[in-house]
Amino acid sequence: MRKVNAVIEKASDGNYSIYSDNDSLDYLITEIGGSVLEAKTNFLDAYGDMRKYYQEEGLEFEEVEFVFVYDERPS
Repeated sequence: MRKVNAVIEKASDGNYSIYSDNDSLDYLITEIGGSVLEAKTNFLDAYGDMRKYYQEEGLEFEEVEFVFVYDERPS
C-alpha cells in the first residue's frame, strides 16, 4: 500500500487542518478540528466516507496509508 503524507497545519484561530499532499490521487481529503486528535479523526472519517462513495458508484478506489506530518513552514 502506498504511503501518502497528510499535512497538519495550525491556523491562526487555533484550529488544525489536515490535507493530503499527493496530487496523483483521484480524490482529495481535507478536514479541520479543534485539536490535532479531532482533525485526525475527522480526516480518517472523511477517507472512509470517500472509500464508501467510490464503492457505491462502482469506481476504483486507491487505498493508501496516511503518514501524518506537521507543516514545518515558518509562520
